[in-house]
Amino acid sequence: MENKVLITQLVSAGLLGEDAGRKLLQEASLTARPVEDLIYERRAVPEDALLRLKSQLLGVPFKIVDPESIGDDLLKLIPEEMVRNYKVVPLEASDDLFVAGMVNPDDEKAQEALRFVGKQHKVNLGIYLVPMSLWEFVLRKYSPYRSEVEAAVRSLSAAASKKMTFEQKIVSVEGGTTTGSEDAPIIRIVASTLKEAVWQKASDIHIEPQRNRMRIRFRLDGDLQEVASMPIELHQPIVSRIKVLSNLKIDETRIPQDGRFRTVLMGRDIDFRVATFPTPVGEKVAIRVLDPTVGLKGLGQLGLISRNEVALRQAIAKP
Repeated sequence: MENKVLITQLVSAGLLGEDAGRKLLQEASLTARPVEDLIYERRAVPEDALLRLKSQLLGVPFKIVDPESIGDDLLKLIPEEMVRNYKVVPLEASDDLFVAGMVNPDDEKAQEALRFVGKQHKVNLGIYLVPMSLWEFVLRKYSPYRSEVEAAVRSLSAAASKKMTFEQKIVSVEGGTTTGSEDAPIIRIVASTLKEAVWQKASDIHIEPQRNRMRIRFRLDGDLQEVASMPIELHQPIVSRIKVLSNLKIDETRIPQDGRFRTVLMGRDIDFRVATFPTPVGEKVAIRVLDPTVGLKGLGQLGLISRNEVALRQAIAKP
């Protein structure tokens, strides 16, 4: 859908103010991005309202789907590249029908790509309009992060079976006595976790020991979401690796410590601020991700509907 058409319809429906719409169009023109992407990122319009409006304008039925219902068997039907490039997701599949969701059902190239999938599997094709949030969630499922972590854990398990403990493994790597240390499983786990956090636009990473396992959680849009669970034996080596990166004392586990480090990920410099906290079951690590491309959000980017934003600006302007 053309940027101007969408903005005009949103303003006419009272979902967006004229000034906000004009600014979005200007930014879309300057950045050569679809205005709908900007609307979603800034939460300028409630997603369900945008979905219903698009459904009416395009004449395509919309579908609200539980993201967790989309399993690995469905993900195999559409390659990641197609999901990423055309903003499509698999929804349902049977012997004679394949149902896909599209963020932009008027995209002819995306339609052609889905028709090709239907012909490949010799099934009929059904299309629904779906929200951008569903597409983002499904795209994350294609991430190799979990498989990379599982492979590293298997590698460490194999090392342990050869009488080498996890702690010995990390000490030898940090001490520089292991050849090819860049391939060490602990280093791979930490590197993959940092990269995944940046890719998912997480603001924080939490590494938390539990009684019998260690979990890693990302803060995404304000919510802490678990992204990985590992054997508790991996906790201390992973914390030690992060301490090395942050120039913290590895042997100090009884008091909190603060540090930071910088690395290049996805072609840009990313800063990480690290804080460690002692707990009854081990040290907890909180890492703040400082991505310069994200930056602080302005008032117009907080997702307020137009009348609430106007009321808030008026309140701020009062003496």
